[in-house]
Amino acid sequence: MFPLGKLHNERWVPVDEQEQQPVQRLSFLSRLTKESDQPPPLFLLDRPQGRAQLLAQLRAAFHQAVYAAGIRSRGVPHQLRHTYATEMLRIGMSFPAVMKLLGHVSPEMTLRYVEITQADLQREYIAACARPAT
Repeated sequence: MFPLGKLHNERWVPVDEQEQQPVQRLSFLSRLTKESDQPPPLFLLDRPQGRAQLLAQLRAAFHQAVYAAGIRSRGVPHQLRHTYATEMLRIGMSFPAVMKLLGHVSPEMTLRYVEITQADLQREYIAACARPAT
């Protein structure tokens, strides 16, 4: 059994077919391990030096990727959750669905994650005006 997110709630991660392939491969490899005498791995990423060391390595890899992309401001991996939430709203996912996706129990927390710009408001306004009144 894997731990749930903060506040012990589920965090859903829908994926497309391309993203499903590595997950299916890992699941297959996990079943092979179960058939041997060794216990199946508990985590997707190996932690031979502990959780703190794994997180430090992931942060370092993230910072290298940010720098390689030409971004000179300091980024942190958690910002990706904020970007993800904002992009999901922009492509048309409903606010309650984004809230559930992030595992938030209050709309206020989700509002902290999303960035709504003037362009977003303009696009929403035009789309709303184009829909026939009921």
